[in-house]
Amino acid sequence: FPYTTLFPSPLLGKGAPSSSNVARKTESTSDKTFAPAFGGGDSTVIQVAAISSAAMGTKSPAVPSVFTQDLSRKRHAIKQAEGDKMIAAKIKAFDAQVAAAYSQAILDKFAVCTQWPEPCGAEDGMFVDGWISDNPAFAINIGQYHISGGDLSKTLKVILTNTNEEWPTDPDHFQFTQILQYFESPLNKGVDPGSFNWPPGMFVPYQSPQIFSDSLDAPGLDDLIEPIAGSNMTTALLKGTTTGNHVYGIQAGQPVEILVINVNAPITTYIATPALVEAHTPPLAKMTADIADSEELAHRIKAFVEPLISNADGAGGDKDGGEQSHLPHSAGQSVLQGWHFRTVATLSGVSFLANLVM
Repeated sequence: FPYTTLFPSPLLGKGAPSSSNVARKTESTSDKTFAPAFGGGDSTVIQVAAISSAAMGTKSPAVPSVFTQDLSRKRHAIKQAEGDKMIAAKIKAFDAQVAAAYSQAILDKFAVCTQWPEPCGAEDGMFVDGWISDNPAFAINIGQYHISGGDLSKTLKVILTNTNEEWPTDPDHFQFTQILQYFESPLNKGVDPGSFNWPPGMFVPYQSPQIFSDSLDAPGLDDLIEPIAGSNMTTALLKGTTTGNHVYGIQAGQPVEILVINVNAPITTYIATPALVEAHTPPLAKMTADIADSEELAHRIKAFVEPLISNADGAGGDKDGGEQSHLPHSAGQSVLQGWHFRTVATLSGVSFLANLVM
């Protein structure tokens, strides 16, 4: 299912969010496997829409493994504030607010049961936002290529689209983590690729998707960002050589070139009412037109893929006989019409779309 991450479902009533209560809530599923979602049959459009919209599931008390760990960092930050004489009072107020939120049954519904609209059972899970299952589409796609027997001697070219609202200045921001997690960087220092890590901006620890041996930090990434005149969009060109990561199926030694496209537009996840739909339609439509009409963006995409296309044309097209695809967007097609590339794998995540071309 797109845009979702699966966590165990609790089956017990809730009281104050004590450590013993949280432990009891997960005890019943600790030694079980997940039952097939939606009874193992075909899912309905409504069911897929429900789980795809569970972006606030990380705030659901019904998923204590996320709810408590995410809040634990915020509580710790209060305790570590040097020179703050109000720490004890702030901790008390924080705990009271968390207890109140934990007791609100309506908040449980931010996460969606794997059997929705049927009730959850002992072997069911809860769908939440897919930040650790879909956002690392880059690593997942390259791993799929390696597992399927891809040629490690070829250079992979990846167009990595970041549907962000803006590029941050804070090096600990989620946007930096989204890209730096793939490289040898300060946020995964001392963590082997595939081992559990808890980098900035992430709700819970998860297995590191580092796939490159090359080093990159926030200032270095910032220096590579190039604006597009007359547009909010920016791009960056990155290079790396893969390092082994068994969790994602990554083999070492694959050269990779990456064109990062930052949209930098107000794309919201939370369109839940007719009023919000009406409010967000004009800016989203403008964003689409701006992307499609950007000649500079099309030029940069063309420059990135042109050596690839030229080599393929010289060899008589797609010699592997794979499926050929045109680049998307009207402006891109007007410049690149008639040129093709082979899509090895595509996975659309909440923040990333990765196309591997060779």
